[in-house]
Amino acid sequence: MEVGYHGRNPQEGVALPYFSSLMELAEWCDFLIVSSPGGEATRNLVNADVLRGLGPNGYLINIARGSVVDERH
Repeated sequence: MEVGYHGRNPQEGVALPYFSSLMELAEWCDFLIVSSPGGEATRNLVNADVLRGLGPNGYLINIARGSVVDERH
């Protein structure tokens, strides 16, 4: 399995592909694993656009706070 990541900044010494936006990562991957802190800075980080980018055959695995995923849209 290929693994890539998104974060505020690329991590030094990490040989994995870095994506500058969550949308780019969602469009690239089949499994999107969300691991981030909750709070206002990440509220609804995963929204309808990101889910569309993941596609109908993609999987969202949220191990973060529920507030990170906008479940209404």
